[in-house]
Amino acid sequence: NFIRIHLFYGDVLNKIKELSSLPISGFSIDMQYTDIRKLGCIDKIVILGAIDSQNTLIEDVDKLSDIIINYIKKCDVNKIAITNNVDLDFLPYNVAVKKISILGKLFKKLIKIIE
Repeated sequence: NFIRIHLFYGDVLNKIKELSSLPISGFSIDMQYTDIRKLGCIDKIVILGAIDSQNTLIEDVDKLSDIIINYIKKCDVNKIAITNNVDLDFLPYNVAVKKISILGKLFKKLIKIIE
């Protein structure tokens, strides 16, 4: 199946067992609320909300990529998606563009590791 649940605005660490038992192909994790360094390995597609769309602070690509790469290596992940945690609608346009650029830089770093 291709059903994925998008979760945001909350820590899902205490809900992983329930989420993993659902008949879905994957779910998202808002990295602003859930520390994926504490996350166990999941047998689903993991969608990481890595870019914080709730404020104007610009993320550090190296810091984000280190956290995500460690998770990928720890769990031998082969199905992962990286995105912003929520819509960018309420950010100033120039900040939204910078955050999308950060997302692109993050993808480029992760692709080198996954290939």
